[in-house]
Amino acid sequence: MGAASVNTTLKRLRASRFDLLVLDLDMRDVKGFDLVKIVRKEMPYVCVLVISGYMQGQFLEAANCFGVARTLQKAKAARLLLPLTRKLLGEAA
Repeated sequence: MGAASVNTTLKRLRASRFDLLVLDLDMRDVKGFDLVKIVRKEMPYVCVLVISGYMQGQFLEAANCFGVARTLQKAKAARLLLPLTRKLLGEAA
């Protein structure tokens, strides 16, 4: 299920129970890790996977600080998203 805005994402997360949130931080109405902070506070059981084109230094430190389970470079997402999702959800690859 996709969502293009923070409000839509939060409505959907609050309406149903999800185990995993795959999040591209490039959303039009959010800055950096704002959505991650909200999700970690309200739904600590949700595993968060962040996809971004920028994966260096301060970004990775922030992801770790905010409780992101894993990060994934956009360039590698097509190849690694499914195996990583299975790993995060505890399924056999």
